[in-house]
Amino acid sequence: MSLVNNNVVEIYARLSREDEKDYLSRDTKSRSIENQIKSLRKFVEDNNMVLYDTYIDDGCSGRNFNRENFKKMMQDMEKKRFNCIIVKDLSRFGRNYILMGKYIDEVLPLNNIRFISLSDRYDSAFAKEDDMSIVIKNFLNDLYLRECRKKARLSVNRIAKNGYIVNRIPYGYTKDKNKKVIVDEEAASVVRKIFQLKKEGKKLSEIEKVLESEKILCPNHYKYLKTKKTFGPLNDKPYYWGDSTVRSILANYEYCGHAVNLSTKYLVGKKRGKREDCIIVRNTHPAIISEEEFDSVQDKTVKIPRKSYEHLRLRNVICSKCNKEMNGIIKFSKRGDYKVYKCSCCGSKIKLEDLHNIAYEEVINLIKEISKDKEKAKEMIKSKLDLEPIYNLKVLNTEKENIQRQIKKAFEQKVMGEYSEEKYKQVVLTLNRKLLEIEEKIDLENKKMINNKTFEFKFDEFVSNIEKIKEDRLDTIRLFVDSIYINDNKISIKYKYEY
Repeated sequence: MSLVNNNVVEIYARLSREDEKDYLSRDTKSRSIENQIKSLRKFVEDNNMVLYDTYIDDGCSGRNFNRENFKKMMQDMEKKRFNCIIVKDLSRFGRNYILMGKYIDEVLPLNNIRFISLSDRYDSAFAKEDDMSIVIKNFLNDLYLRECRKKARLSVNRIAKNGYIVNRIPYGYTKDKNKKVIVDEEAASVVRKIFQLKKEGKKLSEIEKVLESEKILCPNHYKYLKTKKTFGPLNDKPYYWGDSTVRSILANYEYCGHAVNLSTKYLVGKKRGKREDCIIVRNTHPAIISEEEFDSVQDKTVKIPRKSYEHLRLRNVICSKCNKEMNGIIKFSKRGDYKVYKCSCCGSKIKLEDLHNIAYEEVINLIKEISKDKEKAKEMIKSKLDLEPIYNLKVLNTEKENIQRQIKKAFEQKVMGEYSEEKYKQVVLTLNRKLLEIEEKIDLENKKMINNKTFEFKFDEFVSNIEKIKEDRLDTIRLFVDSIYINDNKISIKYKYEY
């Protein structure tokens, strides 16, 4: 089978921890990163292709397409730096059945990318539309990953039920040479001190200040001092505990000598589970705190549910400084409820009433302008959105076809002996550069065309919504406004006709 000429190729290799474990004994050679790259480069050389670059993701799951070098490869693809991707097999590209179908059937063809999988003997340049073998293989790759996760869950549950601590060893404990959990007396004394201070009626912030004043290392810095390992990133405040750290110690039932496993629900995301949902195996290690002392410091306060004010706020109110959504905060006071939108990052805020008044006034003024003269308002909005006129795509496509003919002619001249190998490469390289420039222009014009069509559709929908205006101010704002950006007290509105 002859291959398509003038392919600028990138090769992609990936290996996940699951693959590494599963194929450790029976297929290590074909699965290792080094051998993947070796076989891919040999294929490129044997078929006289031009290698642009090599992208590698080591230790990354095929289920997730948010991989560092995979994303870099997609960015280079959009910049037209290559026109062919080669992988060892389909599972190296990914194991998500739905996303694999999207990439192979939509993303890669739209970007004029040829896709080759060596082990699967798949080449998109010669693939038949009714060929279901690739669909089946993608489904099996997805199924394989699901089976791996199922086995991992069963293994973790089995270990948890046997009384081993599946979660990390809590502050106050360590392991001996036989991997048995024992008390670390130095840290355990701090745990007892925290429980005692809480029993005396101290607040979390007060306990934190006592620990800081006595220069007691926080758990993260203490672990690093003892083992050169950490629970998480180190900061420059070794004596800063924080309310959350003190609270987690006071709520940790493992200090009573019981293994509390799967405190995060393993099967349903990473949401914190209640104690009754966890796997608890009693008396698995020495206790630091007695059951009575543990129960005496637990917070028994009944929280009174507040009235929901969700219906009073808008969504997509965004802080321009931090580019984060601002939360609708209700502050309760004796003078009455004080309602604001507040940024959790920089703390900037604006009153709900002020924002709603300004946004409603701007929406109504825009509707009045459109109602006077729809076409005039449409042209005015187009100029503000900077919708550029579309260049003649027919001219660009003609230039593209002309360059492709020149490349084909150069190949024929090389075969006839009119061009040397060096001369042929120079000519093709120059023509390929011109071709890439033309293709970039075509893509830009296509994007302009899409933007114009999108605007036309959204604007017509926007106008039709004028008849649906309701008496409620918030309903009117929600009908026409996509998002609102706040910079101090300045408001910028993005309407629903904007793309």
